[in-house]
Parts: sequence; C-alpha cells; structure tokens
Amino acid sequence: AFCLYKNGSAVVSQYFGDLEEKTVLDRYKESVKDLSKLMKIQPNMAVCDLHPNYFSSKYAKTLRIPLVYVQHHHAHIASVMAEHNLKERVIGVAFDGTGYGTDGNIWGGEFLVCNGSDFQRKAHLSYTPILGGDDSMKDGRKTATCFLISSDLREYIKDDRSDIIEAAIKNNINTVLSSSMGRLFDAVSSILNIQHENHYEGQCAIELEKEAFLAKKKNVKIQRFQFSIKENSRIIEIDPKPVLEDICRLRENEDKGSLALGFHYAVADLILNVCQIIRDEEKVNTVALSGGVFQNTILLEEALKILREKGFNVYINRKVPPNDGCISLGQTFIGLMR
Repeated sequence: AFCLYKNGSAVVSQYFGDLEEKTVLDRYKESVKDLSKLMKIQPNMAVCDLHPNYFSSKYAKTLRIPLVYVQHHHAHIASVMAEHNLKERVIGVAFDGTGYGTDGNIWGGEFLVCNGSDFQRKAHLSYTPILGGDDSMKDGRKTATCFLISSDLREYIKDDRSDIIEAAIKNNINTVLSSSMGRLFDAVSSILNIQHENHYEGQCAIELEKEAFLAKKKNVKIQRFQFSIKENSRIIEIDPKPVLEDICRLRENEDKGSLALGFHYAVADLILNVCQIIRDEEKVNTVALSGGVFQNTILLEEALKILREKGFNVYINRKVPPNDGCISLGQTFIGLMR
C-alpha cells in the first residue's frame, strides 16, 4: 500500500499484494498517479523502506523528489502513533516475519522506544541463522530445523535435510540472521506437526493459532513456558531455547493444542516482562503493538489484558491493519516529523 498526505489528512491506498509481480507493480504506480490526481496532491517528499531491494523503494527513487528512508518496524509502531496522535515516547512491540534492520540483518521480534521520528532498539529475539533468505518463509520445517540447530536441540530435529542445513549454516552459505517472531511461530507450528509449509502467507502461524483456539475452547490444561531474557548487554536479547526445549520434550505425550496455547501465552508473558524492564529503565508507560503477528487474536487479547492489568496504556492499529498494510501510514508520520 502507499499513503498520500496533505493538510493534516492521510489517505492510505488499497492493498496491492506482492510488488515483485510486474503487473502488480505497474498497477501500484498507476494508482499513485490516479489517486494523486483525484486528491489533488502533488507530493514534494517521498518516504520509503530502508530495504535497498524493495520495489517500492526503487520506485520512490524514480520520483526525483527528496527521499527519506524509514526502518520497517519503526514504521509499524509509527502507524499506531499516527492513528492515536501519540506525541509522547512509546514502547513499540513490533512482531512480524521480515523487516530489514539497520544492522543489515532481518528483524521481526523487536522492542523499540520510539520518540517522534527517532527510535532506539531496546530488545529483540536472539538472532537465528536461517537458510534460504526470503524464500525461507515458505518452508516451516526448514525454519524449525534452523531454530533447533541454533538452540543446540539437534536431538529433536525431524528433517532428513538436517545435515545439509547444518553444514550450510556452519559455512554461512545462503543464510541470513533473523530475529523474526513470525519465523518462530512457523517453527513451533512445524515442531508440533501442525503445519510444515506456508502455501500462503502466514499459514503455519494461522494453523498454530487454530489449534490453540480449539484447546482454549475445550479448557484444556495450559502448559506454561518461559523465554530466557538476557539483560547483560546494551540491548536485551530474548532466547527462545527454553520454550522450544519444553515443547519438544512434551510433544509426544501432551495435546498439541495445549502446547500451542502455552506457546501463545508464553509470547504474551514475554511482551509484558520486557515492557516492564523497559518501563523501569526509560520511565515510559505507553505501549504500541503492531506487526503481522498481532493479527493473531489469542496473542493480541492476552497481551492487551496482562499489559493493562499492570498499568500500561496500550494502543493498537484500528483504522489500518497491523500487517504491512499499515507501513505507509507510519512512514508518512515519520517523514512529517523529520
């Protein structure tokens, strides 16, 4: 999607889909022209994603007007700030599948402190080497293998390709470092033998949520898991190993829905625990949640409940979706601040 802004009003376009498809990109470009003409908006500044290979970013360069680059997850949180007119500092929790980080790695499990056009990365899911780059998002089983290798839990791997995958990771062949919460959901879905491949975007996570929902409906016993939060560096690192180890250990004898539900609650507890640490350090009590992972109703409802119980003011996307459909609004907000 793109966003046009003029005189205090932001107009977000319809969702176009994958801009890697030439026909989609062409329609995107034509729509920019058509909506600009309809709204009588002639932009004098463009804002785009930090990723150098995004087709939207390449297109923005062709406009020949001043260009501002914005980090993907910062834009997610800024979209919530724009919707709710938040001027104060906020703790931003941005969970999704893929976003280009300022360090050149793939982000997606991020805790930021955002202040106007600036942000500081305060915590993130530990980096996991993922084989296959952007294509890896389709293969949940391979993602699970990468997580289990990284967490030194090889005995739980159920993938005939594990030796090849481990060799590629060891020799840094076609791998990326990822802190993605979306990929962790894919991995857990595969580990629990729920869904091993994303035939459409987010399928593994959707099927995982479905099993958790059915378990919640049946009032099954909830397994409690806990991430390891490492505060011994400038940026807090969140290690999923304890959660993955418990899920692997219990999966043969426990209901997979119960384990799926326990994983959802563990992620919600993680959000609360890290936000409390950041609140104590930064004296910030406002939280914004955004990113495709928060399309997950179980996670969102649990996170909202426990954060509010601890006195946080919590905001989410309402007028735009929490997935990448909100990015252009957040980019616009940051561009105006700069």
